[in-house]
Amino acid sequence: MKKHLKAGVLLYALLMTAVLSLLLNFYTDRLKAAYRIQEAQLASSQSYVLAELAKPMIKEPSGEILFDKGKVAYQSRKDTLEVTVTTGQQTFSYHFLKETPPLSADKADRQEEKTRVKTKEKEPQASSDRNTAPL
Repeated sequence: MKKHLKAGVLLYALLMTAVLSLLLNFYTDRLKAAYRIQEAQLASSQSYVLAELAKPMIKEPSGEILFDKGKVAYQSRKDTLEVTVTTGQQTFSYHFLKETPPLSADKADRQEEKTRVKTKEKEPQASSDRNTAPL
């Protein structure tokens, strides 16, 4: 009877060890995956910041700008700016719309006046029989 009891305890201990080992393996795999995701997000954010920093420096239709964290290559198209950022072994591409120049004060005032006139035209006309009593 004692041999069966010792064998049962040994089997139970082996089973619990296997379950604990599987849980620990799953936990470490999830930590590794979370770390890889965090590194990828950091690299993507850094490359976007490099692309944003390079935008005001652009004077020519195409070229390259070197930073400490990577290299930015750009090419200006008709209405877009194509930026390729290379950081270490990764490459990220971004497309930015070119900004239109701001309107001058006169043009802005005229534009505002046109929108006011359009909204006045859309307002419903008030009826002239307001003074009459309801039926």
